[in-house]
Amino acid sequence: MGFGNGIATEHGFDHALQRKSPVAGYCLAAASVLLVAGCVSDQSRVEDAERMLVAAGFIERPANTPARESQLATLPPYNIQSQQIRVGGTYTVGFVYADPKYCHCLFVGNDRAYERHERMAVEKKIADEQMQTAEMREDASFDWGAWGPYDNWWGPGAVVAVRARR
Repeated sequence: MGFGNGIATEHGFDHALQRKSPVAGYCLAAASVLLVAGCVSDQSRVEDAERMLVAAGFIERPANTPARESQLATLPPYNIQSQQIRVGGTYTVGFVYADPKYCHCLFVGNDRAYERHERMAVEKKIADEQMQTAEMREDASFDWGAWGPYDNWWGPGAVVAVRARR
């Protein structure tokens, strides 16, 4: 017999710590999703966002001169901002996204590209939520009974009090 937190246990397992509620599986699944989401690097998130910008019609412009580098440094990174930009010889409102760390570039788009990007972002969010829901349903429908008996896994069985006859 081993001891875990001062409680005698069989085979070194602390059965008091192994008791789980029916909600434990859902909590574990949600924690796993958050852990995996947290493991995604900042760089891969930025790259995914930039691929979506290009797919929406934004144009990537490298900061390949000192003047462009200094202008890029003045913009808030990783956010789409409306800016007055010059197209041809006239000024108009456009949208820019600065990446000073990974690609050292600026993404520039017009109102149509911005609207496409916003629509694509909403569609991606819906698809991600549908995928998460499907994965949770799949986990809930898994037949855990095929993995063996759970004697004492969920804690001791039901306690039945029997009154002694006199």
